[in-house]
Amino acid sequence: MKDYYRERAALRRRLEEMVSESRKGMEFALERMFLIQPESYILFDERYSELLRLFGCLLRELDEVNSWGALLQIQRRAGFLEERFEDVDCVLWNRPRKSRSRISWSRFFGHATGSGGGDSGNSSGSDPGLSHSEACLVLGVEVTATLTEVRNRFRNLVKRLHPDVRQGDRSSEAEMRKVIEAYNVLKSILGEESRGGA
Repeated sequence: MKDYYRERAALRRRLEEMVSESRKGMEFALERMFLIQPESYILFDERYSELLRLFGCLLRELDEVNSWGALLQIQRRAGFLEERFEDVDCVLWNRPRKSRSRISWSRFFGHATGSGGGDSGNSSGSDPGLSHSEACLVLGVEVTATLTEVRNRFRNLVKRLHPDVRQGDRSSEAEMRKVIEAYNVLKSILGEESRGGA
């Protein structure tokens, strides 16, 4: 449960940072554009105002969240809003687009089920005992499978096992964690092979 509160606090900090950055953007647009390009200022002001409103809604929802599933939904929506923020902000400041961090699904499911995910002291994020052949067996692919084949099989399995697809039935959660772990092992092995062979 400690990890849940840590993730929620980190999301709150991220949202508050986005609110602060949006306000900075509004102030900059007012200072630099209001007299010279009023139509551009109005456009930026409208976009930042809408972002501020939506970030505020997420912060209020975050106060009421009480489950990992609800927290994940807010994280997804926050990620979407961060992308919209970045679309506006990079144009205003005339800079390249920043790449925002993505959610680590294996870490998320590890926290949600109490296995600890990335904070367990295991730096690789996967069980060191899971071999290449065992990971292939879990995913149901040949040992000679390519990264594309592994990725397609992984997506099909996740679509079948995910609780949202199963009307909230979480009985396959342990199997899904195993599938994610196997995919991470194969992805790292096959990714290293493709980098080494190229």
